[in-house]
Amino acid sequence: MSMRIRRLEPGDDRDRFRSGHPDLDRFFHRFAGQNQFRHHVGVTYIAVEDDAILGFVTVSPSEIEIDALPPSAVAGCRATHCRRYDWRDWRWPRRRGTAGLARPC
Repeated sequence: MSMRIRRLEPGDDRDRFRSGHPDLDRFFHRFAGQNQFRHHVGVTYIAVEDDAILGFVTVSPSEIEIDALPPSAVAGCRATHCRRYDWRDWRWPRRRGTAGLARPC
């Protein structure tokens, strides 16, 4: 059988999965299901092959308001090598394979 990517389901046996990172394993075993099925704050996708979970990724919506950051965080960000940017002009990167947010410089 080939590997498939699908949403985590309540009946999936998460206890057998081991990533090698205890913190990630703890999240997956204890909180991935709660976040998806009870609290509805994220969705976990799993890679499965022959009913064995090979890996996972959790996606949850979020935002950070720049104006709500403490002054020290904003000052640290402004100390970068970029010459000019507007902190309200963050946007998703357009290049394939790039994760996170990109700011204009």
